Amino acid sequence: MNTFLVCLICCLISFLPIIELKGAIPIAMSNIFGEYALSPSLACLVCSIGGILSCFFIAFLFLFLKKKLSKIKFFKIAFNKIDLFVLNWLTENDDSNHSLSEAKKMRLVFFFCVIPLPLTGVWTAGALCSCLNLSYLKSVLILSLANLISAGIIAFLCFCFVDFVDLILCVMLIIFLLQILYKFIYYFIQKINSKKIVKK
Repeated sequence: MNTFLVCLICCLISFLPIIELKGAIPIAMSNIFGEYALSPSLACLVCSIGGILSCFFIAFLFLFLKKKLSKIKFFKIAFNKIDLFVLNWLTENDDSNHSLSEAKKMRLVFFFCVIPLPLTGVWTAGALCSCLNLSYLKSVLILSLANLISAGIIAFLCFCFVDFVDLILCVMLIIFLLQILYKFIYYFIQKINSKKIVKK
């Protein structure tokens, strides 16, 4: 194994859902690659390239799939319900009558994607862009910018705590697992509550 191969692997890892750039940078700097572990600056650069390239692909994928599948009645109804759910969620404490300007939509996606946590990466944010009906160019722009800033935050944290990169990786994995567990518990609680309402 050499540095170029590690760079290529980390670039590809930044494409993966869930892990994405936010997980790829600590992986690139961790002891997984031994003596070929990347420096913070090189890890940030390599993973940022992979992250930005993924933005072009992900924005296209979600918008293309939505456009094509919306021609089928079942998916059209499903997408409308998802879009409405997302809008209701975003405007829950807003008196805007469930309408959001393009600028506000872009800000919401940006702040969602820039947070350096699992499940707030470009894959989820790309789906959010699709739900908010943002154009391809706006989606790519906002996802790329958020991804770059997020990469800088992660690389800076890894640089400051270079001796604890493996620990940071473990913490990110634990946070991800806790988020998944929370989603499952929340889903089951909602299901139980809806059954109680129906019985009443």
